[in-house]
Amino acid sequence: MVRTIILQADGCGCLVGRRTEIPGLILNFIFAPNLNYREITSLRQIEFFGSLVSVPVGVISQRTRVGEFSSLLLLAFVLEPHHLWRKGITPLAGVP
Repeated sequence: MVRTIILQADGCGCLVGRRTEIPGLILNFIFAPNLNYREITSLRQIEFFGSLVSVPVGVISQRTRVGEFSSLLLLAFVLEPHHLWRKGITPLAGVP
């Protein structure tokens, strides 16, 4: 269904979302240890859905805003068809 929405949409939201995801992914591999942390000082184990998972503890980087911005644009892209539907425009009309 998401693929159909992407094909039927005007394409603007998809291009904006992709243009921010790819640089964020590249930056994640360039900066050590990653985009979200400047330094990881330790690992903490927490219970998540009945299993133990390790969570990093460290100094948060200012570069984490790149990933947050990308997620915000993805949310806007996903909500765009709902907004059109509320206005009476059906982006999936005529799609088999």
